[in-house]
Amino acid sequence: VVVARDINVKKIKGHNPDKNENVRLREVHAVKPVDKAVLGYKFNRYKIIKELRPNVICLGYDQKVEIEELQSQLKNLNVSPQIFRLKPFHPEIYKSSIIRNKNAA
Repeated sequence: VVVARDINVKKIKGHNPDKNENVRLREVHAVKPVDKAVLGYKFNRYKIIKELRPNVICLGYDQKVEIEELQSQLKNLNVSPQIFRLKPFHPEIYKSSIIRNKNAA
């Protein structure tokens, strides 16, 4: 699993993540099905994909990248994993903005 760097989360979402990159990395690594968890690169999101050459890429439901655009970029790197978009897991409970609002109340 590649965990986004804080600087990239802020660029994409317009605000810092609720948990810093090291906490998120530790939490993702602790999930049983995860064999390996690493931080992405700050200024080149495709570099880690080229290095790791995964067979599968799973995009979060809220990631704004188009699958066709990603496939095109990866083709230039000579990498061709299967790409899937994940569905949200109980967003009415686990969406970070909802959790943030509950904690603020």
